[in-house]
Amino acid sequence: EFELLPGLARRQPIVSKSKLQSAPSVEAALDIARLALVAETT
Repeated sequence: EFELLPGLARRQPIVSKSKLQSAPSVEAALDIARLALVAETT
């Protein structure tokens, strides 16, 4: 998970606040952020 953080900090993708708030765990929230980061680069 920690390797994801620098990419999020640099690119700052648009992530749904409601999706993050409804995530059942930190891991799930990181998966949501990871998907947003991947979606931004494609």
